[in-house]
Amino acid sequence: MGWRILQDRGTSGQLETMITISEDELRLARMGYQQEFRRSFKWIHNFGFSLSHLCLLAYAPFFAMGLKLGGPSATLFAWIVVCFFNLCVSFSLAEICSAWPCSGGLYYWSAKLGGLRYGALLSWFTAYFNLFGEIGALSSAGYGLSMTVFSCIEFYKPDFVPTQWQTTFLAIGFVLVWAVLNSFSDSFLARLMELSLAVQILGPIAIMIILLAVSPTKQSAGFVFNTFENLTGQDSMAYAIVLSLIIPSWSFIGYDSSAHISEETVNAYKDVPKSLIYSVALTAVLGLPFILNATQSEPCSIILSSIVFAGIFFNGLAVNTACSRMMFAFARDDGFGKSLSARLRWMHPQNRTPQRAVWGGCFLAVVVLAVGFATPIGGELGVLSIGAVGLMTAYMIPIFCKVAFMSDDFEPGEFTLGYLSAPMGWIAVVYVLFLLVLLCLPYDFPVTMDNFNFASLMAVGVLLLASLFWLLSARHWYVGPVRRVDDVNIVTMERNIVAAKDTLSEIGILSPTPSNFGSVSSRYSRMESM
Repeated sequence: MGWRILQDRGTSGQLETMITISEDELRLARMGYQQEFRRSFKWIHNFGFSLSHLCLLAYAPFFAMGLKLGGPSATLFAWIVVCFFNLCVSFSLAEICSAWPCSGGLYYWSAKLGGLRYGALLSWFTAYFNLFGEIGALSSAGYGLSMTVFSCIEFYKPDFVPTQWQTTFLAIGFVLVWAVLNSFSDSFLARLMELSLAVQILGPIAIMIILLAVSPTKQSAGFVFNTFENLTGQDSMAYAIVLSLIIPSWSFIGYDSSAHISEETVNAYKDVPKSLIYSVALTAVLGLPFILNATQSEPCSIILSSIVFAGIFFNGLAVNTACSRMMFAFARDDGFGKSLSARLRWMHPQNRTPQRAVWGGCFLAVVVLAVGFATPIGGELGVLSIGAVGLMTAYMIPIFCKVAFMSDDFEPGEFTLGYLSAPMGWIAVVYVLFLLVLLCLPYDFPVTMDNFNFASLMAVGVLLLASLFWLLSARHWYVGPVRRVDDVNIVTMERNIVAAKDTLSEIGILSPTPSNFGSVSSRYSRMESM
């Protein structure tokens, strides 16, 4: 590959870029996979997917619910608390991702960090919690976007009250649109992510400016920082304040999207960990003044809903992309069984996108929304929580494996936390355990079938299904990541990269290949044998 690259490219900038791509492919080969995607995404696009999945603007439709759970002060402080702990989670995941940047992401990491004894089992459960978390996030994006549309209609027609079937069918329509858009080429998705980045960053800023400029009334600082309210229907203010952590927790999911897009990203081993951390940090920074403005102002314009609509639309698009890449990767490792996996890992021959995985995720999201059509509002809100429960569980498992099983043997990549790795990892694990309990608690009293939090039942259902599938069948054939590249090909790739770099060094573009290149290769080989 290296010599072909040298012969086909004429400028030094192009040569260096292509060698970087070859190094990405080499690292992927060491993990056992061939380069099947086009590496068309730069760091900014990878960052865009992660930031869009987080989507601060998706927080807006549920802001009023947050005020009910503890009041404006609890809403503000809850955001700060959730931001801090999610930064701990993101740093821990970024360290692991730097060592293994691949589309499988979380379940691949669990397999490697769980060791030969537990790797396959932990990988299995991580994959299914990851999958159902993504499906829950995709369903809730459609539902949130549908709610935003109908709120705009109600603005002009106050007597109009949308029925549940109307909300559900519109949500299903949006999910189908996202699947269609994800069926196009990666260059088309890259342009959409550039537009999404503008919406996700400039949108909250525009809303803040509009609220400050034209809102008829503004609340005092005392109201924002010293007003706690308990409108949950039960008597404990402390319980209401703790519940206020739920709403921002719905927003802080999906930053693992950077990993799922890594096989399409140039310089993935360096840039994907940055995307993972920066997306959480930027959402946290933008969110604080966003919430301060929202608690001091009153809604004043349908323009705000239009901005929120754009943000959630790109959010759903990014979720569908990440979900499809995760499903493709798991199918590549035969995680859905031989027959179904062979179908789901099919790539479109022209645009190199996993279209069957795209539509597979779409189908599952439609099923979830259709089931929600027959349940009370608590079922729809339970979908929001199961998205957070599924993804946060999938985040916790590889982090726990690293700090509990591999704290001494883990070989970090370019990004490492050093001596902070273990304490930050344990903080992340404890926080996620607390959050999983919190997301399943009732938040509206008295508890009835109309407001029951179905997240606990959904989480148990996912656990039971994955457990039964494992015990009855998968334990006999699922072994974790399947190597699809032999050692001969890896050695050939390594030699070609050395040859390409040495040639560039002769003409003064790069420094000579380091003498320890082979030892670096062997280090990766040791990591892949874990």
